[in-house]
Amino acid sequence: MSLTLAAKKLNGAEILTQITGQKVLERHLTPRVMFLSAMTTVLVGVAYADGQLAGREKLYLQKVLSQLASPKSSLGKMISLMLKGIRKHEIYNRLDAISCLTDSLSVSEKLIILGFGHRLAIADGCAEAQERKYLNTVASAIDVPADQVKALLSCLDNKRSEVKQEAVEELRWLLDPQRFQNIDAAIVNAASCLSSKFPAQASPKLRQDNKHQPSYEKLQIFEGFHKQLNSLCDDLLGILKPENGHSIFSTVLEEEVVRLSKRFQSQKFRLAIVGEFSQGKSTFLNALLGEEIQPVRAIPCSGTLTTLKYGEKKRVICHYKDGTQEIIPFDQYKQKASIPEESALGNREDGLAESNISEIVLEHPGLELCRHGVEIIDSPGLNEHPERTAITERLLQDADATIFLANASRVLTLGERELLHSLKRRLQREEPDQPADNLFVLFNFMDLLRKPEDREQVPQLVNNFLQGRNPLITGSNRVHFISAQSALDAMLTQTDSEYHDTFKAFVTALETFLADERGELILRKNIKVLRQFILGTQNGLVQKLNILEGQVNLSKEEQHRILEEIGEIGGLDVKTQLFGGELLDEILERVGDLGDQWVDGIGDRIAEKSARWSSNKEDKRKILKDYEKQFIQDISADLDTWLDKTMNQAMLKPAFEKLDTLIAHELSIVQRTLLLLDDSIGANLNKQFELSLSDLGVNIGFISTLNPEAVDEGSSDWYSWGLGTGSGAMAAGAMAFAGFSIWPVSLAGLAASAFIGWLSSKDPEQIRLELKQETYDKGMEKFFDSVETIFEKLGQSTAEALYSRIDAFHNAASASISILCNLLEQQEKSLQDTLVQKEAETKMIQQKIAKLSEIELALNSLAEAALT
Repeated sequence: MSLTLAAKKLNGAEILTQITGQKVLERHLTPRVMFLSAMTTVLVGVAYADGQLAGREKLYLQKVLSQLASPKSSLGKMISLMLKGIRKHEIYNRLDAISCLTDSLSVSEKLIILGFGHRLAIADGCAEAQERKYLNTVASAIDVPADQVKALLSCLDNKRSEVKQEAVEELRWLLDPQRFQNIDAAIVNAASCLSSKFPAQASPKLRQDNKHQPSYEKLQIFEGFHKQLNSLCDDLLGILKPENGHSIFSTVLEEEVVRLSKRFQSQKFRLAIVGEFSQGKSTFLNALLGEEIQPVRAIPCSGTLTTLKYGEKKRVICHYKDGTQEIIPFDQYKQKASIPEESALGNREDGLAESNISEIVLEHPGLELCRHGVEIIDSPGLNEHPERTAITERLLQDADATIFLANASRVLTLGERELLHSLKRRLQREEPDQPADNLFVLFNFMDLLRKPEDREQVPQLVNNFLQGRNPLITGSNRVHFISAQSALDAMLTQTDSEYHDTFKAFVTALETFLADERGELILRKNIKVLRQFILGTQNGLVQKLNILEGQVNLSKEEQHRILEEIGEIGGLDVKTQLFGGELLDEILERVGDLGDQWVDGIGDRIAEKSARWSSNKEDKRKILKDYEKQFIQDISADLDTWLDKTMNQAMLKPAFEKLDTLIAHELSIVQRTLLLLDDSIGANLNKQFELSLSDLGVNIGFISTLNPEAVDEGSSDWYSWGLGTGSGAMAAGAMAFAGFSIWPVSLAGLAASAFIGWLSSKDPEQIRLELKQETYDKGMEKFFDSVETIFEKLGQSTAEALYSRIDAFHNAASASISILCNLLEQQEKSLQDTLVQKEAETKMIQQKIAKLSEIELALNSLAEAALT
């Protein structure tokens, strides 16, 4: 070890620089690099602990490291350098260096390293005393508890009788392969290899209703293709790294490749369950589990994300906002997963603020379909509360597939239609105009449809909307009609029913999708993302090369013109934001006026509809419940009608079309500016702009053929460039909270209070009339108490929809400004470089372009082999 490294506090980048002989920066210290560095160091230490490197130990060392990183990849080459440097500088004897390399690792990762160290020690037959002493010394230095080390080594020595079952169970949990899926696929395999030494206690299997067992052969084939994709990512990282202390790439590019590599290596497949409040999501999940585990009630219930995984035994892990986690007793799950009832009925903001839970993980042996890396994420209801809606919105950004739960008894409300449009665009971010093949739509409560014609017409309506002329979804068996409660009841009572069969048909379709289709789906998406990244990097290099070779040589006038264009684009951004603010003020003023008109007549309309309320119940409490439901339905339908016809069609749609027209016109100006500059100076600015916007999820292909005069006349088509959720449709999609979610909370406790006053009445019809009147009076009282909240939410939803468009244009403008500033910086650097520097950089760029082309060819070959 050099004196300079030994004399000061150790730093991971400095250690790896010393070991490899290559300049390593802090940004290169990814979780995967740190894990492999620590693993390599400890394995070398074990190999030399007894003073000699046996032949079997050498072979095992090479085998383990080649499994973790291909020797031909850039990371594999880095490990080769590490092996030489670790031996040369005897880093394996520096406990402070090993502690530094493992400082960012979890206890689980440290246990894997120690486990493989032990396996190396016994590779030549048995572990020498020096090797065991070395492992225990390292374990102490890197803060692995002694009892866990003892349990690990005893189990690996096949001496489980010396270890308590509780300790074995803890090791199984710590070495669960799913814990490492965000780091590296090879580490997952390493964890699987170790965890097989810790079998669980035998537990009775749950009754399996679905005998269909899908084959996962296709998924395994695509896992092989994904390993090839990971190798290409490693090669790409090698191209981006500095050479001789000089880099021609920004750190942002390296960070992006690291992010892509991490995404490609993850074997997790996140299946999100979403829907508006009170659509039966929790009951649906209970039916999947085959028992009543998820909390269910009529008022808002789910307050946080719950992740469901397969596990050989039931276990609940709470993840807290401060980064800590704990295993909690299973019987506490419902309490932890629910919003406190008093918060749901009263001040729900307080209930959310007091919760310190970020996520709950539920492992369950009934989730057979989650055996192969699938995680089911239960989200809070959409449009029930802004903070819980935001939780679901964040979830959808990382979802690989989605199950949307809708209500068959009020099929495809305007709100649900808009949510489905929005979901499709989110899932098809790269191709927003194409139908989604990873979206399942379930219509729950089919048992509430009593009329035969309804049960025939609902599927027809649904299929026309989802898979008709302009389909939202594609793929087989993506739409299902179920009753989650009836299916669950049949499972619990061990009986068969029509809805039990339809639910099993859905589960079979989902299993088929997860086994046969998801491998290709994810690979296709990842290949497209990587290909796009390579293309963008190539374009940037070509521009640098053109500047160096004098093909792009900006005169003072052209530089001044570019600066003016930057100012112009910035001005368009400011103009859009000012226009949006004025438009919002205008909308909110009209909302108040139109809202007052609607509220003034609501009492008479509901009173007229109350004449049709009916109940076949005899018990007064049950009669009141029926009337309450019909009051809620009538007032919600009235509000939905007003939102659609008055707010949406008459006011919001024209206002948003005005904003969309302005944004489309300004985007065309930005693109036209870049195209003119390309023609003038020979750059590729517009291509870079389109690739940048594709990363932002904005498709502006239509702008290149856009008629500027047509834009001025207001003929924009926002659907074709995907900046928002629909001009007119925004209203219902963002305001569905006002349909059915607010009223069950507002009327809670009504039945009990109304019942007391009518115990002495004798005429049954008179009782019903008076109960109707009481329901009407109390309900309208609750409604008027809620009016202010309704319009506050309406204003908030309108503002969010409007500013989502404005923010999208701001991102587009910022991307174009960044491209122009980068051009000026490259030009300035080129002027300052000497001829020798230019020749060296030109040669380096040409080599990088050639290597990128090689990776592109390999990627195309992979796509042809895997996807044709």
